[in-house]
Amino acid sequence: MSDFDTEPYEMVIQALLHTDWLIMHKPDELEESEIAPRVVALRMILTEDDTLAIEPIGARMEFIEWLTQVYPHVQDEALLREFSWIVAILTSGSQDIVARFMQANFFDGFAKQLEAAHEDSTLEYMVWALGNVAADSPECRDFVLNSFIAEKVIKTVLDLFPTLKSSTQTVFWWFLRNCLGGNPRPALAPTTQITQVLIEAVSAFSVVSMRRAFPQASWSISVEPGSEQDRVEIASESLVEVWWGLGHVSNNDFHAKVMLTRADFVKALFRQLNQSLTPQRSGLLTPMLRVLGNLMSSSDPAAMFAPEYNCFEILFTVLGNPRLKGLHRESLWTLSNILSDYHGLQHVPDHIPELKKVLQTFVNHRDRAILKEACWVAANTLTSTLPDSTKDEVVEILKHAPKRGKAMLEEVARSCSELVPFLPEILSEDPAASQHAEDEVEDEAEEGEEDEDEDWNEAWNGAWDEDWDQCEDAEMPDDFIPGVF
Repeated sequence: MSDFDTEPYEMVIQALLHTDWLIMHKPDELEESEIAPRVVALRMILTEDDTLAIEPIGARMEFIEWLTQVYPHVQDEALLREFSWIVAILTSGSQDIVARFMQANFFDGFAKQLEAAHEDSTLEYMVWALGNVAADSPECRDFVLNSFIAEKVIKTVLDLFPTLKSSTQTVFWWFLRNCLGGNPRPALAPTTQITQVLIEAVSAFSVVSMRRAFPQASWSISVEPGSEQDRVEIASESLVEVWWGLGHVSNNDFHAKVMLTRADFVKALFRQLNQSLTPQRSGLLTPMLRVLGNLMSSSDPAAMFAPEYNCFEILFTVLGNPRLKGLHRESLWTLSNILSDYHGLQHVPDHIPELKKVLQTFVNHRDRAILKEACWVAANTLTSTLPDSTKDEVVEILKHAPKRGKAMLEEVARSCSELVPFLPEILSEDPAASQHAEDEVEDEAEEGEEDEDEDWNEAWNGAWDEDWDQCEDAEMPDDFIPGVF
């Protein structure tokens, strides 16, 4: 099918979706055995080459209206799976296609079929379709949340969770993430239960614990706490979705307080952070660092600084490893939040050498976004309650920053007036020194990517003893139990 050119391809679609045929097969005259072959053929076209087929099929409003009328009346599980598969593929297309489904009020009947989906694959396609809709726009996301479709999905999945295959579970976590993302952020009320499910997922890894988000629900599949059925196994690709969902909601003060009061959640966060400090797992590190940074900027992050959590060691390890450069901005932002918090500042004096190394390295950075975060680290250090001797050392570092570093400090000072008194001394250094720093950065950039493979343990004066060549090859241990120290 992928060898077809566009014109005959559209002819096949027109033949399958001929208007007269659609009119003949209305819900009140539905003969599932008659429509099934054509529905299967349509799904096969979409799965064979969706790039060619989605738009021609999704552009036909008469077909979407027909789907809207027929879908709620489908009783055969195999046919329902085929229909749901088609909807999942079409909603992954353009916003115009999703808008047509919304215009036809398709999801009113779709929600009714959720409870009738008894096969794993059928439920997977249905959740996939709704995840596409939730990711389409904030308006579509709010529709999914406020129409109680999201609640139905969660209850249905949690009911069948012990029997679901891993791909269906992955789609479920992805769906929840999409329900929590987007700007502006969703309202608090419809996201509270989703947040609770995600917190339980990474803290307890228990079906029974996740079901507590719906205390009034009845479950067709009963699960004994601590049993094999109760155990939730979340693959790495699914954990990424879970942590991104938590990253979306952790900047809400209410959700942040809930997370911080859950000792098991805080343990799970740091457990998985410490287990993921390798380049191979950087995709998982990113959302966890986002959660960490958001919690650090919340009203009471004192719980984050327990010695066993190694909070500072995590951040300085990431910042000291050039192979994790994609995480440097996130880590600097988190460090900046710590330096602006009373609880965090109490622990900073134990890490002044590492902090100075961070500033020496990153106020010279060529990436503007990373440079800005580094300058905020410097600003929050200088405007904090740290000793004057520490501030004098930081000023001395900044005096030797290149021109762009000093320019960024002036930009940050426009939003941080407390930094302004420090600027005259920082900017008073002989311009030749700043130019020398600029030239050094230029020379380093010209040396190429191979510089990133040097031994940074030596470059960072032994601040970290980790052998990163070994760490790169590290795998998650077989007996690793997420969320447990």
